Order: sequence, then structure tokens, then C-alpha cells
Amino acid sequence: MNDVFIQTPNRYNLVTWYLLPLTTHNTESFNVSNFINCYLSTRDMILLVEVADLNLCRDSDGKCRFDHFLGEHIEGDREFIVLRIPERFDSDVELFRAGRYSEFSDLAKYNIRAYSGLKYNVKDSKGNLITDAILMALKKHPGLKRKWEEELGLPGHILTDDCELLSRPSPSSFMDFQNPFPIPPEPNPVAEREWRYQHFIEIFNSMAKRRREFWNGFSNNSLSFDNGQSLEKRGS
Repeated sequence: MNDVFIQTPNRYNLVTWYLLPLTTHNTESFNVSNFINCYLSTRDMILLVEVADLNLCRDSDGKCRFDHFLGEHIEGDREFIVLRIPERFDSDVELFRAGRYSEFSDLAKYNIRAYSGLKYNVKDSKGNLITDAILMALKKHPGLKRKWEEELGLPGHILTDDCELLSRPSPSSFMDFQNPFPIPPEPNPVAEREWRYQHFIEIFNSMAKRRREFWNGFSNNSLSFDNGQSLEKRGS
């Protein structure tokens, strides 16, 4: 198919568009010209980001610093950044394997729209709102459905409402990879919220104490005016 509307999904594996954003990364995170493709491990929640040169992903200290980074992997003449998809997206990864993209969680869909780098409700030169087909597929957009029917030469309404509008990921989206890197524990969101709450209470109490001390000290002093009069500030 020559239509750009349909060609976009074929530029990279769907892993690049649907799973890499779950780690808050996209092609630009690794330098677009350095990025080759992204793959999902056939065994677990591991992503392998293939790059042309690992050196371009390292900082001045020679280290890679990416969110959810596990390590570097070299396989023959191919170089990879290894990332761990957060556990909260476990069910979304399984839905991806099955090609059930419209059933992704709201959080996964938000990350994909926010971090994939794909156009989402962007105005074109004529003022029309443009959304990439990959994002439209997340909610089975009627416009994408009609486009597929036109491209495939199908009569209207052949694609039923339960049809996904992108094919299941092809075998080329996956790599057989045995992860050798330790996986650090993920923060407990409940414990983190409790810590933030306690931290807020401590700050609030500290500020309240300082305010009381200020006014207690202020109540013992007089306010002097230029005309020699004074006003006594009484404590409450």
C-alpha cells in the first residue's frame, strides 16, 4: 500500500509504538538516526532497543542512563539497550501479544499517546486535526475502519465492531532473549503515597511551629512609628 496513512505502522515494529512508550521512551530518546528498532522478549517483560552505536547512548561517564534501564546487550554485530517494562503494564503486554490493542488499560493508552511521539489531535496546514493511525487503532476509530475498507477494496461495514484495526504483532516484533540482568524492585505505590503524606505532614507541622514561634516572639515587642508612638502587639 502506498498510502502514508497506512505505511506509518510499517516503519518500525509495533513494539516501538505501543510498548516502548510504557517506559516513557520513544525513538528520540536514543537519537532517531541511531535508533534501529525495538523488540519484545518472547520470555518476559523485557524490551530490546536496537541501536546503531551504543556509544551514542552513553553520557560523559560512559554510562547509559535511561528510566527502567537494565543493561547493554551485544549479539554478533547488533547492539541493544535492555529495558524492563514496569509491572503495572503486565496485562497490557499480554494484550499486545494477542493483538488486542483496544483493550489496553487507560494508563497504557495515556502513555502511548504522551510518549510515542506520534501525532495526536495535531492541526495540519488546513486546520484539520490529525491523529496517527496507530493511535486511532487504540479506540477503533471509525475513520480508520473506513480507511482500511477503502484500501482493501472492501464494501462498507465489512469490518465488524469487534475487529481490531491493526494486525497482531508479527514474529519480527519478538526476540528470544534470556535476561542476564538483575531486575530491581519497583517502588510500592501505596507505600510511596504514604511516605509523601507523612512528609507533607512533617513539613506542615514544622511550618506551623515556626509561625507560632514567630508570633510568640513578636507579641513581646513593640512596633515603633516615626512620631514616637508605639503599638503593643498582644499574643493570642
